[in-house]
Amino acid sequence: MTLEQELNIRYKKGLAEGNDKANRATARRLLGMKMSVKDISTATGLSEAEVLELQKEMQ
Repeated sequence: MTLEQELNIRYKKGLAEGNDKANRATARRLLGMKMSVKDISTATGLSEAEVLELQKEMQ
């Protein structure tokens, strides 16, 4: 694997992790606003199970 390929892989992984972190932060804010789990899932792209897990963590 070339250095360029390795950097590209790491860049894409970093973007994915950053997007996931942002989606989870958005879901937490929406949970705080009492939005439904289904609507939060639709808005963020997280699964309903992931949103429910975040909800449990907030309690």
